[in-house]
Amino acid sequence: MVIRWIGRALWWGIAAVIVSLALALSAARLLLPGMSEYQEQIEVLVEKATQRQVDIGSMYAAWHRFSPVLRLQDVVIYDQMLPGGQLDIGEIQVGLDVIESIKRRKWLISGIRITGVELSLQTDFSAAQRSKVNMEPFYWLMRQKNMSLQQVTLDWRDPGLLDRPVTFSNLSAQLKSDSWRHQFFVQTDLNDDYGERLEFAADLSGPLRLLKKWRGMVYLKTGKLGLPAISKLAGLEDYKAEGDVDLEVWARISGEQLKWSAGTIQIAQPGISRIGEGETSYGVDMLSSHFSLGAVDKGWNLELHKFSLLRDQVPVWPETSLRATVLKDESLSVSGRVSHIELSEAGNMVMLLPWLDQDAQRRLHHLEPRGQFTDTEFEFLLSDEGSPRLSLRSRFNQIGMSSDGGLPGVTGLSGSLEGNLHRGEIILDTAQAGLQLPRVFSEELDVSHLSGSLSWQRLSDRFRLSSERLELVSGSLKASTRLQLDWLPDRSAPWVDMQLWADELPVVDIKHFLPDQVMRPKALNWLNHAFQRGTARELRFLLQGPLDRVPFDQGDGRMEARFNFDDVLLDYHPKWGEIDMLRGSARFVGRSMRITGTSATILEAGVDRVVAGIDDFAHPILDIEGTVSGTLESLLAYINYSPLNKKFGKLVDRMTTRGDADLQLDLRIPLRPELGKLQVKGSVGFQGNSLAVSDSDISLEDVTGSLEFTGQGVTAQGVNARLLEHPVKVSVYPKTENQQTVVDIEGNLELVKMLEKENSYVDPYIKGTAYWHVLLQIPSGEGVSGRSVTVQLRSDLKGVTIDLPAPFAKTGDETFPVSISWAPGKLSSEPLLMKLNNAVALKLLLRDSDGGLRKAGIRFGEGVASLPATDSIHLSGELDLLSLDAWVDFLRDMAKRDAIAIASVPQVSTDLSLRQVNLLGYQAQGLTVSSQANEPWNFTIGGRDMTGQAIWLPAEGEAVPMLTLRLERLTAVEASESVQAGREVVLTPERLPDLDLEIGKVQLGPYALGKIIVRGERAPEGMLFPDLRVDSKAIVFDGEGAWLQQGEQQSTRFRADILGGELGELIKMFGDSGSIEGAQMRGRASLDWPGNPADFSLATVEGKLELETGKGRMVEIKEGAGKLLNLLNFNSLQRRLTLDFTDLTKEGFSFDKVEGSLVVGDGNAYTENFVMYGTSAIIKISGRTGLVSRDYDQLIKVTPQVSSSLPLAGAIAGGPVVGAAVFLAERLVGKKFNRMAQVRYKVSGTWDKPVYTRLKPEPKSDPELVEDSP
Repeated sequence: MVIRWIGRALWWGIAAVIVSLALALSAARLLLPGMSEYQEQIEVLVEKATQRQVDIGSMYAAWHRFSPVLRLQDVVIYDQMLPGGQLDIGEIQVGLDVIESIKRRKWLISGIRITGVELSLQTDFSAAQRSKVNMEPFYWLMRQKNMSLQQVTLDWRDPGLLDRPVTFSNLSAQLKSDSWRHQFFVQTDLNDDYGERLEFAADLSGPLRLLKKWRGMVYLKTGKLGLPAISKLAGLEDYKAEGDVDLEVWARISGEQLKWSAGTIQIAQPGISRIGEGETSYGVDMLSSHFSLGAVDKGWNLELHKFSLLRDQVPVWPETSLRATVLKDESLSVSGRVSHIELSEAGNMVMLLPWLDQDAQRRLHHLEPRGQFTDTEFEFLLSDEGSPRLSLRSRFNQIGMSSDGGLPGVTGLSGSLEGNLHRGEIILDTAQAGLQLPRVFSEELDVSHLSGSLSWQRLSDRFRLSSERLELVSGSLKASTRLQLDWLPDRSAPWVDMQLWADELPVVDIKHFLPDQVMRPKALNWLNHAFQRGTARELRFLLQGPLDRVPFDQGDGRMEARFNFDDVLLDYHPKWGEIDMLRGSARFVGRSMRITGTSATILEAGVDRVVAGIDDFAHPILDIEGTVSGTLESLLAYINYSPLNKKFGKLVDRMTTRGDADLQLDLRIPLRPELGKLQVKGSVGFQGNSLAVSDSDISLEDVTGSLEFTGQGVTAQGVNARLLEHPVKVSVYPKTENQQTVVDIEGNLELVKMLEKENSYVDPYIKGTAYWHVLLQIPSGEGVSGRSVTVQLRSDLKGVTIDLPAPFAKTGDETFPVSISWAPGKLSSEPLLMKLNNAVALKLLLRDSDGGLRKAGIRFGEGVASLPATDSIHLSGELDLLSLDAWVDFLRDMAKRDAIAIASVPQVSTDLSLRQVNLLGYQAQGLTVSSQANEPWNFTIGGRDMTGQAIWLPAEGEAVPMLTLRLERLTAVEASESVQAGREVVLTPERLPDLDLEIGKVQLGPYALGKIIVRGERAPEGMLFPDLRVDSKAIVFDGEGAWLQQGEQQSTRFRADILGGELGELIKMFGDSGSIEGAQMRGRASLDWPGNPADFSLATVEGKLELETGKGRMVEIKEGAGKLLNLLNFNSLQRRLTLDFTDLTKEGFSFDKVEGSLVVGDGNAYTENFVMYGTSAIIKISGRTGLVSRDYDQLIKVTPQVSSSLPLAGAIAGGPVVGAAVFLAERLVGKKFNRMAQVRYKVSGTWDKPVYTRLKPEPKSDPELVEDSP
């Protein structure tokens, strides 16, 4: 842009002589030898052409080589617009092209030379840029083939572009143009304000009147060009520049745009200063560099080579190379790489930036940054709307900066960095450096090694410099440091967070690293002399807070030093002697001190732990905490013999202990009398001890924790221990109103272990652990002699499985609240109290002689248990469910486990109401049970479903228990699974007692069994039933049976003689609605099946049934008659006959008798001789009935009785045994009994859909099968 302005200025200067050139061109047409004789005519012609007055001093023509030249001398052109009103031109020479003139018959100019012109040019390019510039004079000039200017003086003024006038003297210029190629060369001297000399050359191509399409090369060279004069031209209004520029540059332009340039620049005495408040400046003696500039999209690529700065003939910036890309769109972007940056020089340059406020300038000035950056990559971004952004990546060497306002100072840093104005990271790798913390240390710390990383970050309200870890070595100290510095705009000093740690240091060298600037002289002097020998380890130093407020007496920061030590000789106080062989730690916070020893000797005594501290050296109170090790017994003895005996002596007397423990004793000793009196407190630390209370079976093992004591009492919280081999938590607290010390124990415990302590009989049936709350209440204090220790247990028993009959049964997932309380060792005089699930209450006493149960009261349901007057067990209350199966099994199991213990159980009396009783899968309801202690197992039963007596004879020794029942009646229904509760009973023969049952009237669900007698006795192979009798209307039998077991296999045997009963009543019992009437039965049954008696199944039963009945009658058989009729196909055959012979079967079928036998096995029933003798016909059935598959494979023969007076159809309709007679009945009725013959049927299909196939009379060959519909 500047070059373009200079070019336009030159064109405006030359424009003043355009009128003269026009005259010369007109006169050239008349050029002949002796042309001087026409001077007046030429003046007239020139005035007419220029419309201005023109004087020509002299004119003559001459030949130059082969071309004529017209020479006009002392030419004056008058115009008020010109400076002085006229333009004086020494000489104008116009060369004529004779040959071309002859060809075209007019004079053509071959060149123009103007000599001796003085011009004064006034312009305003800032205004011209906003209006259209008249380019016609320039176009005319460019139409000349060859033009030169010599001895031209131009005085140029432009207030918008130049601070002062510039004078071009002794200017010479050469112009060549052929309407496409345009060549320039200009050289001139400059006035002193602008330098010495300027040279300009150009070789351009393009259409004459289209400057935007010109392309070519431009050359510019300056000699000592003055920077002050062109500051405004360069757009540096806010800055003042100094120096003389020697510039040589080559450039390529295209379409009025610079595309590329390269050259060298050297500035002597360069300097620049920022104008305004807080003026800053920068200068050196010499700046030199090679450079190149290339255009890219929306910007430039800049390269500098051999850039250097000299000051006082010494290089302050060595030769450096730079590559940068400058982009200008909506914002200015500069990015690139520089090989070397001298930090001290760059810091001074940064001070000139407009974005640096005075506070930042001051801080940067005081920091005095120094050192070198190498291989630096950078990116700078400046937008119109925001603050500038700068990012860097570089290595640095020998970086240093001075401390300022508490900011640490450093020297000799080396490493690398990467970041921007907002955040970044510095990697340190330094061999020799110095660290200055003037607010903490009075002298600089010599650092022989420093490494790590630092990060900086500009937050919304502060600037932060931080490091997570710096490694340093200084003398004998090898340490690591964490550092954070925060600068707040309104704070005079930064906020610091510095943490230093080291592995070890001789304690005598600690004085070299003490924060002597913040410690009081007394503390410093004490530390310099207290540590006489030893090694400090794990040293830590912490400094947090505003640096100008150290040592933070107002609590607005923290200064702390601490370290561990061993083998130390500590001279801590002359009156208390020395502590030798001390191992421990020291801690200093502000003006306080704390020294902790973990082991030492003092006056040849062993000390496990000692702590000495002074909170404020201005008020010296020495706090000493000491720990002594020994047996727990001896430590408790110390408490007992101490002045604390009056308060805690009784408690200690009741305890027995084992193992070692620690005694912690705290003393507060004022070093001046006016500061107070001696104070004491302590604690006993358990270390896996055993602890038991006298007269109690509860013993805590592996006790870990502490027991605190003061003048007020004994307390403990969170003590760990083991009770009954399970971990528990123990607390201790005083209960002053009852003069008790309470030991509170909580944890998961196995209930069985607790019950074993009290000789429980039921522990094998209780498994698992539950969370228990145990309160051990120990009388303490004065006047408690004779009072018992009491134990209280509480739990929800979740996690415990109780395999007992209801109401005691529970699974592990169920909750079962229980509370138990007793006085250990006093259960013969003070009863044990128990409450179970809010459903059972227990109160008991033990015998003093052997610890066995003496008496107990058990209350079911609501109410409180009470002890009976005699030594017995009394059961009372109301039970929702009593499972006799489970209780018989449980009592049998207990007897088997410990017969002697069961025999020693006191007599039992009962007074119970039972809502439901379960036995062998049946249930009875609404019963009452009572018994007396003198006959403990003789129960009187009453209620809705049962009346009579039950006698239980418990087992003694190897004997088997026995149950005797004498009941008037028993009504029971099958128990549903939903009411089967409590202990699961697996039936085996050995679990049954011997049985002697006589019941006058039995109703088991739908079965009215009448009177039954059952005698059962145990045998090695199982249970034998030698006497099984039933006497009812449906059936009367006398038999025997057995329930046998071999290993895991069980089997049942049943044998009986059928002595009476009606078949009709029997089938009614099994679901029939009255299909058969009468038919007294006799016979025999012999059956066997696997499993117990309740496992009877048609699929597995085997045996034989023989049956004979007396007279009876079969009536209409309805659907659902039951399995007994399906066995012989009575049901389906009767429906078949009824369909075809309604008039014959409507009155039923009478028979004299039924006889036959069935063989049962493999899920089938077989018969070959089952015959029904009717008054109208004889029906014989043979074949198979599928008891499991429920199908038929039978042959039925019907033989009519012609002489019978009963309707044949009624006989056939009587039942499935005579169903085949239907077809014969049809023949007889239709032919009036005049033809008699036997009829046969084959029956197949299922019980629900049987298929009847009529067979032809038996021929000698195979019978023809004729299928009939079912």
